[in-house]
Amino acid sequence: MKKIAILSFMLINFFLVQAQTLNVMTFNIRYSTLADSANAWLYRDDKVASQILFHETDIIGVQEALHVQINDLQKALPDFKYAGVGRTDGKAGRRIFSHFL
Repeated sequence: MKKIAILSFMLINFFLVQAQTLNVMTFNIRYSTLADSANAWLYRDDKVASQILFHETDIIGVQEALHVQINDLQKALPDFKYAGVGRTDGKAGRRIFSHFL
């Protein structure tokens, strides 16, 4: 009887407990400059957002992001919130986007 109770407890826990995943991405989105010509942010912003969504990312660390790029990503990823400050002026630059913030 004790073995059946233990086995039942283990089976119930096995089916009730599910593994949780956390998808984390770091993304150097490169700052925005028109000198990049065909690779300028104007032509990359949708592609960056689509990659983040495609990989079902929960947390994204971005590098080289200018404030305008952060704003564009915020518009494209409305379920994400961001935190962080720039490395030089404390306003623009590195950010972390997350579903959890």
